[in-house]
Amino acid sequence: MHGMGSTCRGILLALAMTGGRVLGAQETVAAAYARALSYHAFLVSDTTRADKWAAANKRAPASVAAVLRESPRPTGAWHLLVVADLACSDSPEAVPYLARLADRLPGIELRVLRRADGLALLNTHLLNGHTATPLVLVLDSAYRERGVWLERAAHIQQYVTANEGKIPFDSLAAHVRALRRDDAGRTPLREVLALMQEPRTP
Repeated sequence: MHGMGSTCRGILLALAMTGGRVLGAQETVAAAYARALSYHAFLVSDTTRADKWAAANKRAPASVAAVLRESPRPTGAWHLLVVADLACSDSPEAVPYLARLADRLPGIELRVLRRADGLALLNTHLLNGHTATPLVLVLDSAYRERGVWLERAAHIQQYVTANEGKIPFDSLAAHVRALRRDDAGRTPLREVLALMQEPRTP
């Protein structure tokens, strides 16, 4: 959690209608998606924080089922392109739940780039001048970018923004952990699903 700052800094929901965004070396988002890993391949690429990822994977089915009972399901085909870091404490708080969502809904596919392989994407989706993980790009069936979700659920980011530097870091981190434990990935699911409900323009 890099002092609640820098690598794992985040906020939420920035809708960007960019079509075939061009990345470094002229790579398109569609090409980045094509070379990205399946969620399973991403997990087995490194054992960093393996226990935390495993715990989130166990919680994910119940959280996804609960959110799907209350949230409208997206129509059409969607691709979630995620840039995540196995060492980042924020990534397992969202990515395993989104992976389970993609498993549950046939219209959603998810692929993951490790941070080192997704730097071009991170550098074109900066948060307050910094790269942030996890980065989730919500792409439609033509790989057009329809929304961006960055690192933390909105209510957690609001707490961090209001309290960072004002209370001891250990107290801040402990409260963030408690908020995440209570949320169990449900808010990131709701927020990403909401991006799929945004009005579309050609």
